[in-house]
Amino acid sequence: TLRRWPVESGLGITAAAPEYQAVDGVYHAGVALPISEARMKIYGRESSSPVAQDSQEIKFTLALKHGLAELRTAFCDKSGKELCGAYYVYVRGPN
Repeated sequence: TLRRWPVESGLGITAAAPEYQAVDGVYHAGVALPISEARMKIYGRESSSPVAQDSQEIKFTLALKHGLAELRTAFCDKSGKELCGAYYVYVRGPN
């Protein structure tokens, strides 16, 4: 699962985060991004998925090998330009 913001934020992938007063200081407000596609590459296999305006996360389902792997993620605009990577990646094993 690829996310721009953590699960507990409740924010959508394209949303701007509000300013947040934390114990150790202030986190400045984030900016909205015109994200329309999520991409992932692992073990040389590439996957992509459209991002709806209200999406909080994009899920990919695939079998992974045991061990180390290089993972590349990207959130792109409608022209395919990479805007940023996924800041949060959640990986679950079989149940």
